[in-house]
Amino acid sequence: MRHLRSSIHIYALAAVVAFITLRIEWLNAESGGRLPNREYFNNDPAQVTVKWRAGPPVVESEWRRRNGIDDRPLTVAEQSQLDSESRRERANNSLRDFVGSAGLLQYLLAPALVVASLMTIGAKGVRYGIVPLGVGIAAGVMMFWRTYFTSLGW
Repeated sequence: MRHLRSSIHIYALAAVVAFITLRIEWLNAESGGRLPNREYFNNDPAQVTVKWRAGPPVVESEWRRRNGIDDRPLTVAEQSQLDSESRRERANNSLRDFVGSAGLLQYLLAPALVVASLMTIGAKGVRYGIVPLGVGIAAGVMMFWRTYFTSLGW
């Protein structure tokens, strides 16, 4: 019974870590591949990255003005472009908020999952801890490859 309880805990932690990683990757794809943030002051990589700020929502009247479209109805292509820009901006804001909260929590959870998985493998055998170990390693790789912390530009 003790082994079952500890296995449930480690798999629950693996599920949380996997959810955070997959949510960040989903939002990153929706926002047009924002991560890792490589925007530098004066486009000089020797300087620090620009602080990642939330963007304003796309308003149709402003979008029309910016694209030089008068009060006529939008064509299908124009409506599609407006919807795409709006969806990308919402995803960017959601990604920024999620990376700034759960993404930073991942720096604690992923290593804890790897250590707990290795302890489980040592105590109970490979079959009990290999999946959580794989999830923890994958989450750690994504966390450092996408540079959650430094992408925020703090």
